[in-house]
Amino acid sequence: VGFVALGITLCSFTYVVLAIVRVRRFAHELERFERRADEPALTLLKPIYQGDPQLLENLRSCCRQDYPLFQVIFGFRLEDDPAIAVVQQIMEEFPDHDLQLVVDPTVIGPNLKVSSLSNMVRHAKYDLLIIADSDMRVPADYLSRVVGPFADAQVGAVTCVYQGASDNNT
Repeated sequence: VGFVALGITLCSFTYVVLAIVRVRRFAHELERFERRADEPALTLLKPIYQGDPQLLENLRSCCRQDYPLFQVIFGFRLEDDPAIAVVQQIMEEFPDHDLQLVVDPTVIGPNLKVSSLSNMVRHAKYDLLIIADSDMRVPADYLSRVVGPFADAQVGAVTCVYQGASDNNT
């Protein structure tokens, strides 16, 4: 039993080390993509449920993108969600942005976030879709960095490894 446990432990450790190496390599590969001259128009989907203390700043960051043409859709399932007031404030702060609020209680399958995304995508103006959770605060070049890999015709989907950071209040 001891040898089996040791073997499982060594396999697990090896897997973790290989995963860390691959994630670092992936992050390094993303650095090679430069900003595209022909950045395509895109729709950013932000599913929101009740928000969090950082919601206002997180949503502001997605509106402060250094990107030529993008739409942001904020999606909710419930009309009485308290975070809707935050989105309305964002819409007032950024009147020149293409921002849309979608409230749709339709449930499609067992996953409520996927249901919200499905309800939101019907309002998307552009074919290129980016999904970013409401707890993400992003730098001004976020959209450009995500879109960069699409310059390669073999790329059909992109994912971003992101790092959580705590403010000192939590």
